Amino acid sequence: MLGDAGSIASLVGVVVSLGGLGFALWQLSRLRGETRAARESAEATRRAGGRDLALTDVTRLNERLQALKQIHRDGNKQRALDRYPEIIELFVDVRRRQPGLSQEARVRIQRAINDISAMERDIEPVQGNITPELAGRCNRTLTDLQSTLLPELEDRLQQLEDT
Repeated sequence: MLGDAGSIASLVGVVVSLGGLGFALWQLSRLRGETRAARESAEATRRAGGRDLALTDVTRLNERLQALKQIHRDGNKQRALDRYPEIIELFVDVRRRQPGLSQEARVRIQRAINDISAMERDIEPVQGNITPELAGRCNRTLTDLQSTLLPELEDRLQQLEDT
């Protein structure tokens, strides 16, 4: 009789153990799903933050380009030379903060960086003030960036936000 009670106790123990194991596996499955959801939410928040920073940088870029055009018109060589690195860094920040940009957009940003660097190289050797011809040529490039690249970047960043 005692042997039967021991067998029954062992069976009950096995059943309880299997129930506990099933419960633990169920909890692990739930936890994994919650962890995945939290990770996806954190990634979406990180992407949205980067996109918002990139949009802010595009706005700042437009303001800086407009100010640089006035500096060119004023002929102030030193102020222009001081502004180029800041503008280049803003373009780099837009590209870095938004990994979802297309390869085409990245190439256009690199071209803009090259254009700004070329302006800097053209203006560095100028003696005295920037000539009106050089200022006009530089400002046409800046206007082109403002009217084509910046709106395109803003649109692409907005599209990334909608997805």
